[in-house]
Amino acid sequence: MTKDLSKKVLEKIHEQELKPTPKWECLVKKYAWWFVLVIAVLFASLTIAVSLFLIKSTDWQIYLYLNKTRLGFVLDSLPYFWLGLFAVFIILGYFNYRHTSKGYRYRFSTIMIVALLIVGSLGGTMFAVGIGQTVENGVLSNFETYHKLGFEQDLKRWTQPNNGLLAGEIIDVEDRQKVKLEDFTGKQWNIVIKGNPKLPKDFHLIIKNGSRIRIIGVKVSEDIFEAHEVKPWEKNFVKPGPVVLKKMKENPPEERIR
Repeated sequence: MTKDLSKKVLEKIHEQELKPTPKWECLVKKYAWWFVLVIAVLFASLTIAVSLFLIKSTDWQIYLYLNKTRLGFVLDSLPYFWLGLFAVFIILGYFNYRHTSKGYRYRFSTIMIVALLIVGSLGGTMFAVGIGQTVENGVLSNFETYHKLGFEQDLKRWTQPNNGLLAGEIIDVEDRQKVKLEDFTGKQWNIVIKGNPKLPKDFHLIIKNGSRIRIIGVKVSEDIFEAHEVKPWEKNFVKPGPVVLKKMKENPPEERIR
């Protein structure tokens, strides 16, 4: 019976003119799977680093000024674009690992747990050394569609002086208690910093011409804003174009219910 089977196999090989796969081709395929796997892990880690930066740079307490629930604000603020890319690269990494010589040995759950631990550790390290911020700012500066997805939301959130939120670029410093600010719509404000406001440790380095800041406070008049808290603008600043400015002026954010 064994001889008959061997004979049939040999006949099949002869009929279909089958040839053994060259060793070099096997090696290329082997290393290609691992190469794509490493790339997928690195990019998944980058998405984690950027997501952590975006989560850190979000002012979670400002939902109180936006007439939103905490849950609603969290859902609005999650970095869905980067989380979606993370899912894509994790799936790509899993698919490639399954095609390696050892990939078949482990369960899906085991592979995913190990992958999440590796990606989480690498992503956390990238975030800690500032890579997440660098990638976010680079993408923000060079991709118009991404700018529209995320940055315009920040512009609208921080151009609500009636609700106590204002941001922009310092254009003049009278002293440490009075500065002139140009907001994202081009309007100029006199910022008054008095009393006992919450200020960053490097406040003296931030308050200078050209610095971009975020302010939580109270609108005193049409061009005066009293600051209760001042923070640096951590994201890369891309000045909104005329279309965005027009929309912001025509459709101002709703007034906070007082």
